Amino acid sequence: MGSVRKHWWKKLWSIYRLSWMLSYAANTTTDILFLLLQECIIRNACGLFANYQCRIRSFQGGGFADIYRGNMGERRVCLKVLRLVIEENKDTRDKIRKEFCKEALIWRQLKHPNILPLLGVNAELFSPSFCLISPWMENKNIITYLKNNPGHNRHNVLSEVASGLYYLHSRDPPILHGDIRGANILVTDDLHCCLADFGLSLIISDSRTLSNASTSGMTKGTIRWMAPELIIPARRAPNDTSRDVYAFGCTVLEVTHFL
Repeated sequence: MGSVRKHWWKKLWSIYRLSWMLSYAANTTTDILFLLLQECIIRNACGLFANYQCRIRSFQGGGFADIYRGNMGERRVCLKVLRLVIEENKDTRDKIRKEFCKEALIWRQLKHPNILPLLGVNAELFSPSFCLISPWMENKNIITYLKNNPGHNRHNVLSEVASGLYYLHSRDPPILHGDIRGANILVTDDLHCCLADFGLSLIISDSRTLSNASTSGMTKGTIRWMAPELIIPARRAPNDTSRDVYAFGCTVLEVTHFL
C-alpha cells in the first residue's frame, strides 16, 4: 500500500509542477491540484507521514505554530506543531492549515546540504493538529551561535547560505524562500549552516507572483529584511527571487555586524 501511495504522490506532484511551468495553465487548474495535494497530506495518502514515537517537551512558540523538542530513539528532533486548537474561527483555521500544508509540500522536495531536511509529518502526536518533524539543531541559529563563538568563520557562513539560496532559485520552477535572515539559518552539529522555516516560501510562476500578500495588501515577511517596495501596499511589487537577494544582503550585514 505504501508503494502505491508513493507512486500517486509522485504522479500528482509532477502534474502540479508541470501546471506551474506551462504559461497558459489556468489558475483554477493549479488551485485544484494544490487542494488535491493538500488532501494527500491531511489524509496520510502521500507517504510523507511518519509514525514516530517521541518523548516530547515544549521549547518555544511562534506565530501559528509551537516548537517542541523530542527524541526518536537516540536522535533529537524538532517538532513544529500547527496551533489550531486556540483558533475559534473556522475560516482562519482552514487558512492556517492550508499554509502549513504548502510549507510541507515545498519543503519535502528540497534536498541540499545547506537546507534543513524535513524528516516527516505526524498527525497523531498532537491530534487534531499535526506537526512537521526535522532534525534538532543544538547550536540554534547563526546569530546565537556567533554571539557565543565570535571567532567562527563568517565568510564560510555566508558562502553556505548563498549555496542554499542558489539551490532554491535554480530549481525549475524557482522557489522563493521569503524570509531569509539570521534567525532562519541554523547551525548543524558539524558547524555547517542550513536554511530553515519555509512557511513563507513560494514556487515562482508568472501567474502567481503576488500570492504571498496579507489581507492588508502588504507582502508577508520580516520587515527589517524586506525591500522598501514590498512594504508599501500600493506598490504591489512582485514576489520574485530578487526579494531573497535583498534579504541576503541584509543578512550579510546582520552576520558581520550583529544588527
